[in-house]
Amino acid sequence: MKKRLVRACLITVMFAYVATWVWGIPAVHTRIAEDLIRNYKSALRLRRPDVGEHHPQVRFGASYAILPFVTVNHYEYRYGGLAGWGGFTIDVWYLTGTKTIFGITKWMS
Repeated sequence: MKKRLVRACLITVMFAYVATWVWGIPAVHTRIAEDLIRNYKSALRLRRPDVGEHHPQVRFGASYAILPFVTVNHYEYRYGGLAGWGGFTIDVWYLTGTKTIFGITKWMS
């Protein structure tokens, strides 16, 4: 009985880990890109001089599922001229959404 319980727990954890790789990381990318594009549109409406008419560029360098439902991501973002930043975030994926729990900026211009 105890072996069955341990095996069921391991299978559940492994499934959650694989699900984070397959569905969690794309969900985190989508939410980060949506937030960055929302910031770009806000800056464009305010007619900030550093914002170009070109669409923003978002590049994800690496993303890993470090635990079930927890990802670490590296991305860079540029929305015109020398306006941009990049860095690392740790995000939690909770099936219906994502939340950044830690972030550090690597560079800004």
